[in-house]
Amino acid sequence: MTLPKSNTAVDPFRIPTEADIEAAEKLLSFVFPASYRSFLLSGSSLENAVFDAAVIFPGSGWLDIFEMADHAWNNDGISKKWLPFIYDNGNYFLISELGEVKFWDHNGATNEKWSTFQAWFQQVCIDEK
Repeated sequence: MTLPKSNTAVDPFRIPTEADIEAAEKLLSFVFPASYRSFLLSGSSLENAVFDAAVIFPGSGWLDIFEMADHAWNNDGISKKWLPFIYDNGNYFLISELGEVKFWDHNGATNEKWSTFQAWFQQVCIDEK
């Protein structure tokens, strides 16, 4: 994946626009589900969670979704049907284009999954379970 080069400094932690999201989707060859798009447009707040969500702007360090996805897909054996949106100490939370979420442990796939992004958000970020 080749990231765009820019001479203009852009705050990688700003709230993205629809155009920013569409550009990220194109670069990742991954269509974000509506629930994830809403999450990004709202500022990607994870409430009381102990981890940070990926950022869709290049240059955002360890939160850079492009670097995160590249590593997950090319080094950790994660299918490109799943986009990592959280990286935490070798583990990932992944989302599908249908909005399903699953947890991937650094030792491999797990059975921990949620049918929707909203269900994941409620359980992991609000209820803290």
